[in-house]
Amino acid sequence: MITLYKYSRIDKNLIHGLSCKTNWISDPKSFNDPFEFVSRAEYDHTESGISRHSFEDIRYKKFIESTAERYGVVSYSELDTNNALMWSHYADHHKGICLIFEINEKENPDLYKVKYKKILPKLDYTKSESAFRKNLVNIATTKSVDWKYEKEWREVFTFKNRSIAYPGKLSVSCLVVVALLMTCELFGISLCHYMKKKSNSQRYLGKKEHFNYRV
Repeated sequence: MITLYKYSRIDKNLIHGLSCKTNWISDPKSFNDPFEFVSRAEYDHTESGISRHSFEDIRYKKFIESTAERYGVVSYSELDTNNALMWSHYADHHKGICLIFEINEKENPDLYKVKYKKILPKLDYTKSESAFRKNLVNIATTKSVDWKYEKEWREVFTFKNRSIAYPGKLSVSCLVVVALLMTCELFGISLCHYMKKKSNSQRYLGKKEHFNYRV
């Protein structure tokens, strides 16, 4: 069992997800990393140019990456609600929400821990069915070491831009009061009603400490 945190802005997908117990599967093209779903280019150069074998690999690489464009991702983090960077980068500049899940990894085969590398992921060119799936998962779950601080986990699916059931129990919903007020104005009282109705939901008023870099 693992505890993972999902930081998010508050929008219609989030409101719908809270009522239906679903997360939105995002398109990686909308992410803030230009190297999402990209693999390493490795070619055999000869005196006459790139070898025929390498041209086959180039075509396979393009096929893998074009197939991956149909894939979608749900992102989580190991970082708890005290992390200011995650609130700033993924929860609408501290005005969003953090959903906390208790997840059984064995019951979620589409859940992977993101690997952080200095170079782009290398493809397996054996072209078997198992290698094909391995390649897609590898490029979907490998990121630059620059992102290592996020301690990300991902659910990887063969579809995107739709809802998927929660991967585990939603233990707590941490909501900044500013977001609660803003959401009530934008979407009516739906979220306010939900938060009051849920006995396991806790609301916090964010207040800056006077000594530490903590809210």
